[in-house]
Amino acid sequence: SEDDLVYFHGEHGEVWDGLHFQSGSSGLVSYAVIEDGDTPLNGGGLHINGDGTQVRFSNCRIRNNRAVRYWFHGGFQGTYGDGGGAYITDSAMVKFEGCVFTNNRSGGFGVALAVLNRADVQLERCLVVGNHEITNGHSSGGSETGRDTSPGVIGCSNSDIRISNCTISDNVAVVRTGQMGVTPYAMMNTAIYILGGSLTSISNSIIWNNSEDVDHELAVYPDIFAEVSYSNLISPVTGAGNIS
Repeated sequence: SEDDLVYFHGEHGEVWDGLHFQSGSSGLVSYAVIEDGDTPLNGGGLHINGDGTQVRFSNCRIRNNRAVRYWFHGGFQGTYGDGGGAYITDSAMVKFEGCVFTNNRSGGFGVALAVLNRADVQLERCLVVGNHEITNGHSSGGSETGRDTSPGVIGCSNSDIRISNCTISDNVAVVRTGQMGVTPYAMMNTAIYILGGSLTSISNSIIWNNSEDVDHELAVYPDIFAEVSYSNLISPVTGAGNIS
């Protein structure tokens, strides 16, 4: 219950790299706080991968996690590291129910959540708020330096993601043109960033105030199936019952 939260974090100021679930593992994590994970790779708070891996998170708080590694080359600098809050890949199946993602940071794809390589993810009744990319010269949630791109508060590539009864608001994920490492399709800042081979469903959700420079909350590249219904987005999206 809320009165008996279980905390997962480093002890006595130690750096730890989050919870890991790997090939074939399964489990239920409920009423837990997963915080202060820090990795130079992917998945600051959660790293879940592998065919047959099935994990459900219920009423968890995934907060203050960080996935970033800096690079320097020929006078240029930037960052990479995907999934500041959670990184889910390689056919893993994960469900988040009543969870909160907040104040997670990454230097790459999916500031709060990155879903890749045939993974299957559901978010129901979740709140995704106050997550920040790491930018050139600053992080809007701290004092980091360097970065070339962090597309998407939630990033999905070649995977399935279903979002229902969620609020995704007041996050920052920015892509700036003209920087080393920015691919041609990564030219907008957005709440949900969807790449090839993905199936996406969004229903009964609020997606608002996540774009720093332009009014786009959903970016799909190329033209992939994305069904949005009965949701409130800052920019108009075709679908039954949507408002803006």
